[in-house]
Amino acid sequence: MTFAEEQEMAMLYRSHVEFGVGHGISIHAECPAGVCDRAIRLSTSVVPNYEVPRTMPPTSADFPKLAGLVLDMKELGETPTAEFDKKLRPLLVAYEAWIKDREADLKKPDMGMHKKSGQSSLERDRHLIYNVAVLLGPDGKVAGKYRKVCLPRGEIAGGIAPGNDYPVFQTRFGKLGIMVCYDGFFPEVARELTNRGAEAIAWPVWGCNPDLAGARACENHVYVVSSTYEDISRNWMLTAVYGHDGKPLAKAEKWGTVIVTEVDLDQRLLWNSLGDFKAELPRHRPVSGKGQ
Repeated sequence: MTFAEEQEMAMLYRSHVEFGVGHGISIHAECPAGVCDRAIRLSTSVVPNYEVPRTMPPTSADFPKLAGLVLDMKELGETPTAEFDKKLRPLLVAYEAWIKDREADLKKPDMGMHKKSGQSSLERDRHLIYNVAVLLGPDGKVAGKYRKVCLPRGEIAGGIAPGNDYPVFQTRFGKLGIMVCYDGFFPEVARELTNRGAEAIAWPVWGCNPDLAGARACENHVYVVSSTYEDISRNWMLTAVYGHDGKPLAKAEKWGTVIVTEVDLDQRLLWNSLGDFKAELPRHRPVSGKGQ
């Protein structure tokens, strides 16, 4: 986990107190309603650094502005086009209000040290918010942003919108793409970044089958640099640099470890029967649904 990711987690779960913690072991605390600093029952289990509550889709009881919203697919399917606005508009109104509430949260006293992290995480585009990875240059300034395309159900239920672009950034060392967590579960994001010239892909990821990281690197002949806070013993993602053959060139063995490896972006991996497979990708990959 990077420092910025740790700060974001500290902000999100600032009211979920850890009463005790060891290496990969946390003491789960059951607290009275409305209280976060006093426990009535303790139990030990293997958990992440933060106790993440189950996320459920909000209802009109949570957000009164959702009153009147119709999500029943049968009813919507039988609704005349002219009446669609009336049945779906409460979602837009409630979403706008929810965003304003989150922006107001940044001004609360307990946000203090979390304010900068919150502002970085909450990117707004009109009435939409996105899960955003930010690329910082050596001068500390923002060099680019990537909006997460593939969203798990928890983020969808929480009101996050998916991105729809695959920017590739020219850096001093080469062309860099970014994908975020769930993006790596599917081949499309890494493939599109590579199609657009990415020579390396940075991948902050909570957890994932490490074989998928190798697959993304191997199928595109691109370097994938993953960063996770998963315990390596769980075999659910590694902090590593994956080469064109899909194998880790370097990996972290312990939490908090920084790994460094040197690669030659101009060096191609030659396969026995296909030679320079990366050179064949533009011509041999399947044609997309848009005929491109």
